[in-house]
Amino acid sequence: MFAINDPTAIGAQLAAKQLNRSEFIFTAVDGAPDIEKEFASGTSMIKASASQDPYVMAGQSLTMAADVLAGKKPAEPVVLLDPKLITADNLKDYKGWEHFAGYCPLGEGKVDLKAILDMVEGANPNANIMHELDGSANAPYTPLQTAQIGKAYLQKLGYTFRGNSSSR
Repeated sequence: MFAINDPTAIGAQLAAKQLNRSEFIFTAVDGAPDIEKEFASGTSMIKASASQDPYVMAGQSLTMAADVLAGKKPAEPVVLLDPKLITADNLKDYKGWEHFAGYCPLGEGKVDLKAILDMVEGANPNANIMHELDGSANAPYTPLQTAQIGKAYLQKLGYTFRGNSSSR
């Protein structure tokens, strides 16, 4: 059974275990830290995950977006990035994601977020920006703390937010 991502594979495996079903073989995509733990357990029904590298994806996207805004048409309509198939057998060779599962609070990562925001605003001054909160078992911040750090960073850049009340 192919799962759309590692958390879905882990959830499907949990459901199978709760039903005392062991005939399934699961595969997924991400190469996230949680799947590394599954492979290391030695008892997982999840047999493989195709890794994605969020830093390479973000960097490639930013480069392509800057080229498009500069008037350069992409050489290819689709750009494929090479994933690595991770299994229990090659886990020791997998470099994996960093402690935020590839994500971190705004302003603390390797991506030049200010340049991205400037580029988005240059293309559409009325653009809305969504901030995704992805949790990780190894993350040093809760999702709320991550949101607070991100908001403070955006305010430092001069961004404002709808409404003046804080919510949880």
